[in-house]
Amino acid sequence: MAAFDPYYEWLGIPPKDQPPHHYRLLGIELYESHLTAIDAAANRIMAYLQELSNGENGALAQQLLNEVSAARVCLLNKKRKATYDQTLKTKLSNKKQKKKNKPATVKTPPPLPVAIPVEPAEESTFSETGIPQISTEDSHPGSSLGASSRRTTRRSKTGDKKILLIVIILLLLVATALGIMRFRPNPKATSKTEKATNLENVDKTGSLRLDDVIEEAQDLAFSLSQNEEVNYGKLIEIKEITALLIRPHWKQIAIVKPAERKECYQLAIEHAEELFSNNHTLQHHKQEYRKKQAGSSKQPPQFDDRLSREAGKNYRKQYGTEFDTKLAQLLGNSK
Repeated sequence: MAAFDPYYEWLGIPPKDQPPHHYRLLGIELYESHLTAIDAAANRIMAYLQELSNGENGALAQQLLNEVSAARVCLLNKKRKATYDQTLKTKLSNKKQKKKNKPATVKTPPPLPVAIPVEPAEESTFSETGIPQISTEDSHPGSSLGASSRRTTRRSKTGDKKILLIVIILLLLVATALGIMRFRPNPKATSKTEKATNLENVDKTGSLRLDDVIEEAQDLAFSLSQNEEVNYGKLIEIKEITALLIRPHWKQIAIVKPAERKECYQLAIEHAEELFSNNHTLQHHKQEYRKKQAGSSKQPPQFDDRLSREAGKNYRKQYGTEFDTKLAQLLGNSK
């Protein structure tokens, strides 16, 4: 009996496309740029896999859930998506290049015709009967040997043209590959840990946007988790809950000093870890909220971006009050 293939059975990804890249895993267009579409696809698959995690192949469902979560986080972050897209383009280009460079099957040409030797002609141009002798030399325009020679020459020229064309195509492909490698951007390799732990050394007071604040908080959550034995599913939850807690207060956090911003982020991360430890996971809350809105727990409703936002607000309303109070005290002390 064939081994169970979760990619194929659950997500419809055949073995030839495995392991899938982020876009294939989420079932969206290659290099999709619409963030709402990416988020919608990821949440729809995650909700489906969460139901399967309670079944017979729960461990495989959890593994896929972690991969989908990782793909979602990567593609919703503009900087990480740009780096991932560049790497993926190079990988797919190299794969396509290898297929083109496979040696083509060369057909063996048919054997060349062999000329039949001609009997030397007699000195006299007339036979004894008085009938003139017909010449069979190759230069005669009606000679069959002359026609065969011309066909052989044409065939040889055609073969030379094909070989020359193949050589030109190969040279163009090599030049294209070298051009891609030469002009490929080389982003600065700054690790998430280094970026998060050096917040106090970069004074961005008053110049941060919402995306910058959320990214700083999530990068710090990632760096702190590296020192712990934590599964990837938990890490995704901590980062998402941290962002949800920080979002309403981002303008107040953006104007304080870097060291004080870091304290705000740490407070949000600690609160997110506490919520996760008490089984208040954000994804589960969203799923239950959608079911409640649909009025049925048997079949989960189709993903809706509006419902997802409402579920997030509902989660904050239930579990974010304590954090809001502590953050207000922290920001008040910093003033």
